[in-house]
Amino acid sequence: MTDFALKVVPALTLADTHIEISGQAKQPNVGWPELTAAIRAWRRALGDPFWASASPQYTRDYYSRGAPSPIGRTLLGADNAGASLDISPEAIQHSVFDNRKGKDVGHFSGALTDSVSVQTTAEWSGAITAGVSFTVGIEIGAVGAKASASTTYSLSATLGHSVSHTRTVDVGQSSGVDYEVKPGEIDVAVLLLQRGVLRCSVGFHWRYSDLFGWAEREPTHRQDGTLQPPFAVHDRVPVEAILPYLPKATEQIDLNVGYAADDYIAVATVPDEKPSTVENAVDSIVNAARG
Repeated sequence: MTDFALKVVPALTLADTHIEISGQAKQPNVGWPELTAAIRAWRRALGDPFWASASPQYTRDYYSRGAPSPIGRTLLGADNAGASLDISPEAIQHSVFDNRKGKDVGHFSGALTDSVSVQTTAEWSGAITAGVSFTVGIEIGAVGAKASASTTYSLSATLGHSVSHTRTVDVGQSSGVDYEVKPGEIDVAVLLLQRGVLRCSVGFHWRYSDLFGWAEREPTHRQDGTLQPPFAVHDRVPVEAILPYLPKATEQIDLNVGYAADDYIAVATVPDEKPSTVENAVDSIVNAARG
């Protein structure tokens, strides 16, 4: 079972691309050093003379007397941190149909098919907070006009561990396709495929518990090292007061989603079937598709 669900549906444009993350992961409470540093920074920012001149210390023994209260935290998925799309048409296969000797429209039957491999990788960037652990279930949705639910696939990424998935996509038309070629002409049929990579990064952020308690006194120690009362215990305070001083989540998952979609066949007429002529025709078709 995963903590987060990340769904990505690539498209031929970024505007049509869908990236969504949901879920949450309860994590260990904020550590005492982090909490103490946040309270100290907060009070100093308010101009509190006690915190400006002293370095109050806290221990777990102190907590048993009511200060400071630990702050729980939950990790949530953040908005998409950025995405880029690198996609272009690619010629996969081609066939030549020669009707130079025909007096009527020639009917040719053939199949233009191929299999291409696409790979998705998930890696991690940013510092990993000590003690934090979670897993992201990644679902890559169907893309393109000819996609179906069967083309959806998934993988699971645990924090700090890269993962990849490679699959094979069959493209083209395997059943016989009829081509009509005018008399005296040679046509080149090219199987084109929109192929590319969607790169996206999704970050995370902390949601802290609502309230915290705190106390203060000049450090006075007993012989055993524990802090000696009395000390001032304050009412619990909304966590928003120290939110700017608490640690920020830095974990980020980076996806490279390779895909192939919307294959179709384009045709061009050529003067002869020399290899260089056919190659130029294929290049022209690809360039025209790229606009």
